[in-house]
Amino acid sequence: MEKTNLHWKSEHPSIFISLCLLVGICIGNTLPVSQQYILFMISFSWVLLVIIQQSSFSLVTKSLYSKIGLLLWGYCIAHLQLNMGNTFIEITENFIQPIRNTIIEKINIFIPNTYHNHFAKALLIGERTNIDTATMEIYAALGIIHIIAISGMHVEMISQYLLKLTNWWPKYRWLYGIELMFLMGTICVYTLIAHASPSIVRACIFFCLFQIGNYFHLHKYMLNSIASGLLIILLFNHQTIYHIGWQLSYAAVIGIHLVHPRIQASIPIENPMIQSIWTNFSITIASQLTTLPLLLYYFGNLSAGFILGNMIMIPICNLLLQGLILLVLFPVSLCKILHWGQIIEIFMQKMNQIVHYIFTISPQPIHFSMIPIHYLLVYYLIFLYLSVWKKRFNQPLFRFSTKTA
Repeated sequence: MEKTNLHWKSEHPSIFISLCLLVGICIGNTLPVSQQYILFMISFSWVLLVIIQQSSFSLVTKSLYSKIGLLLWGYCIAHLQLNMGNTFIEITENFIQPIRNTIIEKINIFIPNTYHNHFAKALLIGERTNIDTATMEIYAALGIIHIIAISGMHVEMISQYLLKLTNWWPKYRWLYGIELMFLMGTICVYTLIAHASPSIVRACIFFCLFQIGNYFHLHKYMLNSIASGLLIILLFNHQTIYHIGWQLSYAAVIGIHLVHPRIQASIPIENPMIQSIWTNFSITIASQLTTLPLLLYYFGNLSAGFILGNMIMIPICNLLLQGLILLVLFPVSLCKILHWGQIIEIFMQKMNQIVHYIFTISPQPIHFSMIPIHYLLVYYLIFLYLSVWKKRFNQPLFRFSTKTA
């Protein structure tokens, strides 16, 4: 049965709540207000939200007043959290630092080459302080700098190893709760080890929400889960949304979720090997549709080799990351017997040679003038309208209202 607009909204409440808060935060950053009015506005918006839930207003009136209350709430958040620090990270640093030092020490032992050592630390735990500048510039020019950044790819890979480990557990109800705490706790610890960069915080929140939903057997509404992660970030530290790593991470997730299935389904392929190549290509195209405008906005140039670079380097980087994870998990004696460190160094050397070769054969980057912020917003609004609204409800492009029976 075809669901109406009202059904879709009720299934995705976090989308509308987070969007209203986001608009309120943007208004708050544009229109400052004296601090003495903040408490009043918080109280007013909270009372407004409570009253409309208990009132006999029509649905349209309730919806309007709810949006006003959330906008005021977002306006207050923008002024109350301007200087909010990472208090939790500072508290847990004494617990996390020894774990991080153990990982660094193991990498230092088995990957002694300075260049490869710094690259491995950047890829595994986000330690990019000493990474080679020329390498960073080449990765940025090819549009594959996200490979080095800690992101959802790392969380996904680690979670797969954890799930394989817990699959051996007996299937008792009380063990599912322990499994949930083990999975979430391990991912949260890794997030802190990787310095809690905005991109991995986004991935950690999304992973935890997804696992909690699985535990309680809830319906999987991916867009609502993505918006719930945004809502949590807005409530705790809204300044994260201005970080380019967080923006690129969210943009890639939205593109992969909304566009990738349609691109992949457009050409049915039965051969497993060709299907794998086509899947990788469709993921690359889908993520570039949403991340490329941000890259142009921040950096103002476009490399002709970005598609080729992403298609080739993402699978290779996945293999390298798995090798580094195994290096950390394997005992020292087993790493020595297998010469695991030398294997990783050789693999890393070949990988960077491929990157340099792609950079060499690629034409010079195309430079663009500064893209205005409103152009960027219009692009994403059109993208979301075409990929969500029109596809979901099959609405005409220029029809914004429908008659109800």
